[in-house]
Amino acid sequence: MYSRSETVTEVAPPEDVWLRQFQEAAEPRVTLVCLPHAGGAASSYFALSAALGPGIRLLAAQYPGRQDRRFESCPENVADYVTAIAASIVARVPGPVALFGHSFGATLAFEAALHLERSGREVTRLFVSGRRAPAEQRETGLNRRSDEVLIAELRHLSGTHPEFLLDQEMLNLILPGLRGDYQALDNYRYRPGDAVRCGVRALCGTTDLKVSPDEIRQWADYTSADTKVSVFEGGHFYLFDQLESLTRILRQDLASS
Repeated sequence: MYSRSETVTEVAPPEDVWLRQFQEAAEPRVTLVCLPHAGGAASSYFALSAALGPGIRLLAAQYPGRQDRRFESCPENVADYVTAIAASIVARVPGPVALFGHSFGATLAFEAALHLERSGREVTRLFVSGRRAPAEQRETGLNRRSDEVLIAELRHLSGTHPEFLLDQEMLNLILPGLRGDYQALDNYRYRPGDAVRCGVRALCGTTDLKVSPDEIRQWADYTSADTKVSVFEGGHFYLFDQLESLTRILRQDLASS
């Protein structure tokens, strides 16, 4: 969903259309690749990029079907998103890489970590936020529902500016990408036994309508390494309101990994 995004300026023109960088990071210790929620854009991570400060380079994924990629069709399955994102990571990140994904992005981050590890690339940490563990994810059918149902879902999750939901021109920009992401998510099927080798940090809000604190702990079954859990005050989009606390945890985990 389109969230509280700012007018953002990228460090350089996006030669790579999939990964965007908003802050210079001289000699970063690690690169954190952030994957947005369904309907979301790379700009949703602009504030986090600024908050992380030096030493951590943040790259945010820009999916097709929104903003400057609004005329591109969304992939129909998670695997196609993952293949493109992983290829961009390999091309642009020579050193240590970690992945952060929120909601739909958590599914992509998990699969991208698997993809990278299988190709021989080390992932230092996987952050999964606001999403049930892979085998527990449920088909929603939202991509096949009416615009009114999708708008009600956006309003329900409180992740979109209320005024956007009253602006038909804005909705015409938002809904195609949202539908495309939901379709890929509904087509997703976890392969039993798949688990990452890197450590996992699972995060959610106390009143998240998509995943409970107990459910977020099930991510421990999807890694052969350690799992840590963080629960924040807030709903599905806690990460916008709890930016300082989230940033502190990311810094700590990235430093230790």
